[in-house]
Amino acid sequence: MADDGDKLDEDEKAQIVQRIYDVALDPSRYEQLLDLWEAHIAPARRRSAELEGEYQDNVLQGHIERANQILARVAEDSGTDAIDAHLRLFLPMAAFSVAEGGTISGANAAARTAFGIEPDDNLTHLPIGSQQTGELRSAVLALLEGRRAAMFVRCTYKGSERPIVFWLMELPVGKTEQKQILVTSTELGWRPAIEDLLQDSFELTRAEVDIVKSLVAGDSLNDIADTRSRSVETVRTQLRSIFRKTGVKSQSELARFVFSLMESGGTGSADAGQKWIAGGQHLEPLDYHSVTLPDGRALEYQIIGDPNGRTILFHGGGYSFTRWPASAERQLKLLGMRVVTPVRPGYGNSSPLPRKADRAAIFADDTAFLLDELGVAAAPMVTMSIDSLHGYMLDARHPGRLTAIIGCGPGFPMRTRRDFDRMGKWFSFVYANARYVPAVLPYISMAGQLMIRQMGKKAFMRMVHGSNPKARQVLEDPEVIEAIEVGSDVALSRTFLGHETFAAEAISSSRDWSDLMAACDLPQIFYVGDADACFPQATVEEVERDFPKLEIIHDPDINELIFFTRWRDVLDRVETYLPAGRPSYFGETWAARSDRKKDDDGRCQDRLTDG
Repeated sequence: MADDGDKLDEDEKAQIVQRIYDVALDPSRYEQLLDLWEAHIAPARRRSAELEGEYQDNVLQGHIERANQILARVAEDSGTDAIDAHLRLFLPMAAFSVAEGGTISGANAAARTAFGIEPDDNLTHLPIGSQQTGELRSAVLALLEGRRAAMFVRCTYKGSERPIVFWLMELPVGKTEQKQILVTSTELGWRPAIEDLLQDSFELTRAEVDIVKSLVAGDSLNDIADTRSRSVETVRTQLRSIFRKTGVKSQSELARFVFSLMESGGTGSADAGQKWIAGGQHLEPLDYHSVTLPDGRALEYQIIGDPNGRTILFHGGGYSFTRWPASAERQLKLLGMRVVTPVRPGYGNSSPLPRKADRAAIFADDTAFLLDELGVAAAPMVTMSIDSLHGYMLDARHPGRLTAIIGCGPGFPMRTRRDFDRMGKWFSFVYANARYVPAVLPYISMAGQLMIRQMGKKAFMRMVHGSNPKARQVLEDPEVIEAIEVGSDVALSRTFLGHETFAAEAISSSRDWSDLMAACDLPQIFYVGDADACFPQATVEEVERDFPKLEIIHDPDINELIFFTRWRDVLDRVETYLPAGRPSYFGETWAARSDRKKDDDGRCQDRLTDG
């Protein structure tokens, strides 16, 4: 954990919290959060890395958890006013918006219940004192005029000492709309249905329900005892009864439990309604297959190429690509090869794993089981990026099942802080936080996937990779874009967000697994783009020095997208490690078939060039 010298000051923290909620309400602002986060958090994170610990900030983490809940409920609703839609996302917290002059322009149901306010009311209608109303109005004015980015205002209810905290930030609205300030609060809008549920389904007494309400509102046991004219020990006894009836073990767990009940009537799933490629202009439509694992979980997998051909295992990177460009899939058929891609747990219809499971080890066992089911004794594995971890884990747990690991992109272990410091911002944001601030990864992943869903996969790939000229050219190839869009639907689609799996995989792969690489005696070939932003040249040079068994093939022009430029070379190398060797192809000699393969490659390239 970072020491006090690494803590952010209040202004820095306010800026980050504002961006966290900005992204929760408008995922297109994700990159702004990335830049601000890296500017303020990265130095403290590096200090934590030197101390071999994790950076923690309970205040930021609390806001991230809340924003994560909001993200989970983000939905496009074209028939609803934008401000009302944003305010509904904060339920059950009381939230309202304020326009110039202090007029309340919108209020969610919780704010109406808790504060008795309606649109067109003034801030003076809030149940706080006149001096505090003035402080709140001054804060609103400071934000409207751009003098502050975000602010906390602490108040008490009129006629009592009961606290209430307001959080103010600019509300994302259209450029032509009037500027608005979003005000959220610590107050909850209790619905009678929740109280009935606690009494009827969990058999809480009326007094116990009141204690739950007070605890969730932030009151201490002493406060509750004073309010109810009971001893603290009596309240503790009642609290133990509440824990027993609801099955929770702590006050914080009770609060999360009640929040989930209050939010169970959310606004729907997060589907931004973007245009996606459902089928394929070039790719052949294919169904997924599934096997049942010994523990009852489902493992989904995809087969491309020749369904009865010689087997290549494929692991397609963080977004688990399951398709190759159409030309590559046609070439697989010509070569009598089939590519089998297991869909990792939590993606597609593969059963998820518990959060703290040893993902890499379990997935290795799942893959070995799948090979048995398919009657495959051994096969080479082709991987993209960091998915080489899966190959090394499979070899360690099931020796003899792989004949080679061929990596596209430098999927190497991240061994030192320098490895993270050298990364480009998109990769550092994911992997450095995965190693040193893992608690934020679920939010980072969900926000990122919602941004991708909103802008489209092609636009996202261009944003991340577009600084490299060769990558820009690759992303103009319609076959490549189709393979990316269709092949990643198991991780992200109109109806599915795989953010939890993405986060868990990033945390798993960001650990130092160099012992697996060092112990591996398989042929290990890596096609590395020297413009790779995840593993820049300096990092690759250190790996080459420390792991002399690796064969690294450099390409000076390309980055992480090297698979899409070198798949023909990959297939040539793979053929060497197929257990069947280099057989004749339907009666042809190897040389004749090889010459025809080159002609087919040329015709495929001509068709692409012709449009």
